[in-house]
Amino acid sequence: MKDMNSLGHTTWNDSLCTKIQKANDLWKIQKEYWTNHKRSMLAISF
Repeated sequence: MKDMNSLGHTTWNDSLCTKIQKANDLWKIQKEYWTNHKRSMLAISF
C-alpha cells in the first residue's frame, strides 16, 4: 500500500470511484440476499 500523500489526485478519484462501485455491489448482494431470504421464509411459513 502506497502512502496516500504520494498518490496523484486522479488516483484518489479512481479509488473513490472504486469504493463507490464496491458499495453498490455490496448493496446489490445484500438486496438479493434479503429477497431470497424472504422467499425462503415464506416457503417455510406456508
